[in-house]
Amino acid sequence: MTDHLLAKFESLGDNCEFGIAQRFAGHEPLGLLRLAFTPMPCLLDGLDSRFSGLDDPDDLQIDRDPNDEIMMVSRRYHLRYHTNIFGRHDEADAIRLAQQRHAQFLRRRLLEDLDLGHKTMVRKAEAHQTLADAQRLLAALRAHGPNTLLWVSVADETHPPGSVQVTEPHLLHGRISRFAPYDRVPDLCLTDWKEICEGAHLLRLIKAAAGEQRRAGPRHVPGNVLPETAAMPPPWWQPSPAIETWLDPSIPPPIAGAGVMAVRTVQDCNLRAVFNRFVPDGLASGSLYVASMYVRIPADFQGTLVGMVFDGFASLRVENADLTRQDQWQRVFILARIPEGLSVANPALILTAPAGSMLHMSCWKLELGLIPTAWPNTAGEAG
Repeated sequence: MTDHLLAKFESLGDNCEFGIAQRFAGHEPLGLLRLAFTPMPCLLDGLDSRFSGLDDPDDLQIDRDPNDEIMMVSRRYHLRYHTNIFGRHDEADAIRLAQQRHAQFLRRRLLEDLDLGHKTMVRKAEAHQTLADAQRLLAALRAHGPNTLLWVSVADETHPPGSVQVTEPHLLHGRISRFAPYDRVPDLCLTDWKEICEGAHLLRLIKAAAGEQRRAGPRHVPGNVLPETAAMPPPWWQPSPAIETWLDPSIPPPIAGAGVMAVRTVQDCNLRAVFNRFVPDGLASGSLYVASMYVRIPADFQGTLVGMVFDGFASLRVENADLTRQDQWQRVFILARIPEGLSVANPALILTAPAGSMLHMSCWKLELGLIPTAWPNTAGEAG
C-alpha cells in the first residue's frame, strides 16, 4: 500500500490520533475534526445540526495547552482542536478571528464531503463504547449522504491488529493493537493504521465492483482464461534469463493430472518477475481479474519473497507465499483491474531470492472475479 491511501479517509475523533497518523504518512489533509478532541454526544449533535452555530462570533474561544500551543474550543460542541500556533500572546484577537473563518471553511468542506460520501469516515472507539454506538454514528452520517464508517477498536484474540470486517452494510470494524496514550499521541501504531486503511479501502473497492456487476445485469463469466495451464505447455510462457525451468514428475501435483514445473534461479533476483504468461487479447476492459497459481517452497529455500504481479498494472490485493510453510502446496494470487481500453495482461511469478534457489509451481489461473475459485479434485492443497 502507498501512504497516499490514508488521504482517502477523514477523522471524526475521538482525538487527533488518526490525524497524526496521516501526518506521519506524509499527508496534511484539511478536516474540521482531524486534530480535534470530539466527545461522541457532541459529534452526534453536530452531525444532526450540520454544525450550525460554529461560525457564531462568540462560539470559538482560545485556550492554551501546557506547551503554550493555542487550542480552539467550541462552546456549543465542546470541540477542542490544535492550531499548531505557539506563543503570540499579543495576537490573540487576530488569531481567533482567523480561526473562526477557517472553521467556517472546514465546516462547509465537511458537509460537502458528507453529502458526496466519497471518503471513509474514521472514528476511534472509546473503551466503553459498543457496536450500538457505531450504529448510531453511522445513522447520523447516512442522514447526510451515502457514507461509510470505519469504526476502530482494540484487537482481541479473534480479531488481530490490522484486520477489518464488514459488520453491516456501510459499517467497517477495524482492529488496532493499541491506541496511543492521550498525553503522548505521537506514540501511535502507524503500521496498524496503514493496514486497517488498506483493508477498509479494499473492502470498499470490492463492494463497488459488485455494485457495478449488479447494475450491468447478468452476464456470462468465463472460467480460467488459461485453460491449458494445468499441463503448462510451452506456448505463450516467457521464462526470464534469471531462471531455468523444467517439468518435474517427481513432485506430486496439487491437482490430480496437473503438471509440475521446477524453477531454479541462475541469477540473484530482487523483486524480479521471472516467469510470465502473456495473454495477448480477449480480456474484459475495465474489469477485475485475479491471477493465481500453486507454489511449493522447499525447506532449504533461501529467498525472502515468492508471489505474483500483474506486470504493468497496479495491484488491489496481493497474497504472497508463506515461506514458513515448507514442502507443501499453497496458493498465491493477485487482484488487479484491467485498465480501460486494454484487453491484455501479463501475470508473472515474482521472486526475491539468491542464485541457486529452487521451488515448484503448478496450476496457473486467470479469471474474472475478486478471489481465485477452487480447482476441482484438489489433492493436498494447503491454501
